[in-house]
Amino acid sequence: MHAIYENYVAEFYTLEFRRWDYDAPITWLFLFLFETVKSFYKYIVLLLVIVVAIVLLRPGVGKEKEEVSGLSTTDSSDSISTNIHDVPRALLASRLENMTALQEVIDLTYYAPEDSFGHYAVVLSYMGERLIESVLEQGVTQGDIIEVRDGDIQEAMDLMVNDPFAITYRNELNQIYKLSRRRPIYFGAGDIAFYDLAEASVENINTPDLAYLVPRDSSEKGYINTFNHVTAQALITSCYTKEIADFLADVHERYHMPELLTGKFTEDQLKDPDNNPMDNYVDIINNELGQMLG
Repeated sequence: MHAIYENYVAEFYTLEFRRWDYDAPITWLFLFLFETVKSFYKYIVLLLVIVVAIVLLRPGVGKEKEEVSGLSTTDSSDSISTNIHDVPRALLASRLENMTALQEVIDLTYYAPEDSFGHYAVVLSYMGERLIESVLEQGVTQGDIIEVRDGDIQEAMDLMVNDPFAITYRNELNQIYKLSRRRPIYFGAGDIAFYDLAEASVENINTPDLAYLVPRDSSEKGYINTFNHVTAQALITSCYTKEIADFLADVHERYHMPELLTGKFTEDQLKDPDNNPMDNYVDIINNELGQMLG
């Protein structure tokens, strides 16, 4: 039914009713469809959204960059060479004690709803061996997806309307969710996750005298956190797509600290040793570098 409706919906806006032959079978077919639409429009709209999402959100479709006041809404890694030597050095949150130190490394530009983006957004610019830009925009969060998983059909429909990407790639997202944590029930004893890869990477640092310049470098917010974000994003990009990796990174950051979009942090957030904006902004840049490697 929805396929037939798609074929004829354009005629609803283009054909002139006065030119129709009301004895023609196509006319009666259209009138039948029109009455069906009026009765079941909610279900037809849902089916249309699903079809459009599948067509438009496939990897490689619609990759053209949208320009907003001269600034691309896509991230730098969309057009970066895959040569490993082009990837800038990753950042360590353990070396950045406050927002002042962070902004000496990363330039932050905030946008309000009345600005060019039309909603809250922040653009991060990091000048390493080359300029890296990452855009975090207002949107669905990891919490929204969890609510759909544990909720009803209405919450699923709301997510479909707000961000159909999550529904279109729900199977891939579920696979990555299983890979991201230790799952011995699925993969047996000794199963490893992204965090284990990060720990193994840290163990292979062969210049400890240069690496661990401050005590926090050896904490979870030091090299382990940096390797965790870079390696996870590189693997997701390689095994799936850059779009999926970027989506997962963004919903995670928006969920854990929505204030990243506005820059309006509380004093407690700025002083929190485990969950502070400096750490989260560094994660966003390291996610971008991981996607480049992937």
